[in-house]
Amino acid sequence: MAALLRSRPKASKLCLEAGEGGWKIIEYQELHLSAQEYLNPESLIKLVIDRDRPYLSQVATALQVHKPTHYAYSPRTGSQTPWGALVQAFGILLLMTIHRVTPIVFLTDLPVRIWRAQSAVVTAFSGVVVTLMPPALTQPIFPHSRMIGPYLMPFSCQTLSLLDQIQEKNAKAGVLRTVSPVFIGSLYEPRTTKLELIRERLSDRGIQFEIRGRVIGEPRKPDDEYWGQLLNAAIVVTTADQIELPTSDWKWIPHFIYRYTEALACGSLLIAPQLQGIDRYFVSGEHYIGFRDIDDAVGKIDHYYHHQEQREKVAAAGRARVRALIEGNSFWAGIDIALRSRSIT
Repeated sequence: MAALLRSRPKASKLCLEAGEGGWKIIEYQELHLSAQEYLNPESLIKLVIDRDRPYLSQVATALQVHKPTHYAYSPRTGSQTPWGALVQAFGILLLMTIHRVTPIVFLTDLPVRIWRAQSAVVTAFSGVVVTLMPPALTQPIFPHSRMIGPYLMPFSCQTLSLLDQIQEKNAKAGVLRTVSPVFIGSLYEPRTTKLELIRERLSDRGIQFEIRGRVIGEPRKPDDEYWGQLLNAAIVVTTADQIELPTSDWKWIPHFIYRYTEALACGSLLIAPQLQGIDRYFVSGEHYIGFRDIDDAVGKIDHYYHHQEQREKVAAAGRARVRALIEGNSFWAGIDIALRSRSIT
């Protein structure tokens, strides 16, 4: 009997890490909330990294005290200097190996060379790397095949319900969505130039295109303001470009950015680039409107601006589709499938 008890695998536990500032932004909040909905509360550990204390010692303490079976790692959290980042990555690999913890790496910006190197090191022996780009295109620059992507944004049923409540309140109050197309998000090159070209060409057609963006480094909008703007927009336009940095490469491959999920969850018609690999989630022309280039984007914005019934039909289908994905825990279920025998559940 004693031998049988010793042979039983320990119950899974997932540790999510982020800095104090990271836990205040929507991406990490939704990561945590969606994990809470997927796992039992006692199976989830929220680790707040103090940037004034040694990073590796905080991770080591968390592993010793909480004894997780899985650790969600992001190269954004620790040191951002090349040598410091690599030293920490090898340190994380050592800690994961000693404690027999399976790493789950969220690599939102795979083209950033140092973040890509960190991710490869941490998952050298086990775990998966979750990306916003299709592995079929990026495999030539990554040393192993345990990559999944483009992955859906982690999104909680709790937030989805909150958005539903706001929409119902707006409907009862007679608040109508603004028909003019809008961009909401971060501005950087080449995105800014593309959006300005779209705005100029739409202006020639008598359509006002509003760009509500912030430059990288500026404070983010409060969450309620951000959701409010998306909920008020009938047409949301975005690009899927990567930010051009001296430390990045393979800049021509677009990202499956979180706006695809957020805009559809808010019931807006999304007009966005048609990306490779996202048909498993959203189909262009059915759930959103995909475009190939700027001229194609302008033509499609013009069309749906003037055709309310078609606009609302696609927006409703997109909202229903994203709801099904969120309620089905598609984000975490996809990671579990990729982990196979090392799955969290």
